Amino acid sequence: MTKFFQAVWLFGALLAFQVCTAPGYYNSGPGESRPAAGFAHDRYGFPVGEKCRFFDGRSYYIGSYLPVLVRFNGTGCSGQEHRKVIFLEKQAYRHLRNMISAAKETGISLQVCSGYRSLEKQSALYRSLPNRAAPPGFSEHHLGTAVDFARVNWDNRRYLWLKQNAHYYGFILSFYRGHPLPGIPAEANHWRFVGVKEAGKYYRSYYRQY
Repeated sequence: MTKFFQAVWLFGALLAFQVCTAPGYYNSGPGESRPAAGFAHDRYGFPVGEKCRFFDGRSYYIGSYLPVLVRFNGTGCSGQEHRKVIFLEKQAYRHLRNMISAAKETGISLQVCSGYRSLEKQSALYRSLPNRAAPPGFSEHHLGTAVDFARVNWDNRRYLWLKQNAHYYGFILSFYRGHPLPGIPAEANHWRFVGVKEAGKYYRSYYRQY
């Protein structure tokens, strides 16, 4: 009977671990608490508005998510003009391309300087920018659906265009000013593709804080 109960306990522990590490698990640090409510989920099933772990410790995505990445040319985030190879999930890229074309028609030039990041790349970035970059495993860039735009800041025309139009193409401003996630600075240039329907709902709830 002892072995039986041990087996039952082990099964329950493994089941709990799977539930806790599913998309949406909030990993709080010392003195942190979970936000009052996450917004919902993106079109891929990942939470929006929460601090999430997207990779486990072995470089595997949590859950069954497996992005198909598209390669395209971007630019440097430092403002220096140079060609840079960037990868993005194919549906996110399709909507991004349409958004960039629409912005161009109004005289706005949007250039991507960061897209998908591996665990190794995020680790290197976190070591160099520990107060700005997310820890490896937690960055939205791991999903291949988040981009950073070059030369976008809170008070220029590029940001204003994105603020007014990005949701029509499925993109949201993840870290708006006053967002509830501890340890993550507000970022005007970081936009995440969540799906057109989902982005519309998010925008209607948070656009006053953009």
